[in-house]
Amino acid sequence: MRWLAVAELPHRLSLVRRLAGLRRRFTAETTSSVLPAIVQALDPVDRTTRLQLIAALGDCSASVPAEVRQLVLPDAVAPEQRALEAGILSVANRLAPAAFRMARPLPDYLTLHVRAEARLPLLAALVPSETSVGLVGVAGLRVRPFRRHVELYLLGTTARVSLATVSYDIWRDAVADRDPAWLNWRQPPPLTDAELSTVPARHALASSIASSLLRRTGLFPLAPNVVASAREACQVDWSGGASTSSIAAALTHPLCGLPDVPARIARVTDQHLTIAVANGAASVALSGPDLTCPAVTGETGRR
Repeated sequence: MRWLAVAELPHRLSLVRRLAGLRRRFTAETTSSVLPAIVQALDPVDRTTRLQLIAALGDCSASVPAEVRQLVLPDAVAPEQRALEAGILSVANRLAPAAFRMARPLPDYLTLHVRAEARLPLLAALVPSETSVGLVGVAGLRVRPFRRHVELYLLGTTARVSLATVSYDIWRDAVADRDPAWLNWRQPPPLTDAELSTVPARHALASSIASSLLRRTGLFPLAPNVVASAREACQVDWSGGASTSSIAAALTHPLCGLPDVPARIARVTDQHLTIAVANGAASVALSGPDLTCPAVTGETGRR
């Protein structure tokens, strides 16, 4: 009987609240913003999907299809979107590590809320510029300013990230010492020779991990450092905040963990806790404030 099938499921509102509470721990979103997102995501799903979500909430070893995970905390789908987000995280790690207050993710878009004191320095650092040491900022990044936010995008792609509460005035101040062409956002400056000659990020895993961590900014009070250490491996380290084991548990969660699942803790040493991703074909070495990690440099970040 239909009423029996319905009775097997917890109240729909209870499931929404549990998923919203889980996602908030990762993204630091407000309840008022995350609840509508979860309601909209769950609206078209069937009974089987709801049961999968319920099972994963109660069992951290549950296996959940990627399309179901995307309902709860969407990860970037397009490589260009992941590359843009990885570039933003790298700049923040070096110059404004405490910049982000919360993230609001969609599969093809990301909104970041930036702390007031970081808005101007972060935006100024993101804009690509040629210096005596080479190109700094994010190659190919351009900006569409609006009255109360700015939209960052990669020229010639659909990749976009919005910086909420970053006003047009802040944007104007950020490019005050740049070529006046930057102020004409309707006709953005073309790619420079330095940008064209910049080798695109070739480490797909590091780019994917960096993008995922930016979308999970609630886990880190300071932006983490993501470094490509080998073709199928990367290293993540951070200062302050949660312990390495706590972050590892979060990143291996069946619903809100890293997108390359199943992820599992594979190895622990005095310097790293390594998790295996993508069915064990790749690995991510984590090192938090409770572990001693030597300084490293790499493609997507440096310390």
